[in-house]
Amino acid sequence: MGGVSIREAARQIGKSEAALRKAAKNGRITLNADGTVDVEKVRLQLAANTDPVRGGDRRQVAAPAPQSHANFGAGWSQNDASARTSGTFQAARAAREAFEAKLSELKYREAIGEYLRKADVEREYSNLFAAVRERLLSVAYRIAPLVRASESDAAAIAIIDNEVRLALEASVEHYAQP
Repeated sequence: MGGVSIREAARQIGKSEAALRKAAKNGRITLNADGTVDVEKVRLQLAANTDPVRGGDRRQVAAPAPQSHANFGAGWSQNDASARTSGTFQAARAAREAFEAKLSELKYREAIGEYLRKADVEREYSNLFAAVRERLLSVAYRIAPLVRASESDAAAIAIIDNEVRLALEASVEHYAQP
């Protein structure tokens, strides 16, 4: 079928002429080079690119499939990529809602203590390593007189070994407390 005017297409589809002009301006429907439109093409484009809440075809909106916790996070990039390439309003909306659901789940898991913030973990490890380093560096000053006074190499090694173990155990005990 040849192209018809926007006014005629609006009459045939049951939409206002202003609605079709706005859809054309926003890129939801395409005009022919001479400014006319193909009515069937416009119907398909409106169904695919219009928000169902604002007058699109509600029958084409599909509910997302439930996702188990076992494969949480699997296929994130696949869903995001399909929304970018399909170009439909429903696909973009579904991708946004899926992202928001994933973000909510991450926040929930963090709130219940299942996940920790990366910065918090890094800070705790930094503090732990600093404490261990400080305790180990102080060993030499504490045991120098004992090693000097030891009667054999084995006795000196035993003193050093004992002090290093005590320093490490003290660090572990300090950070093992809640």
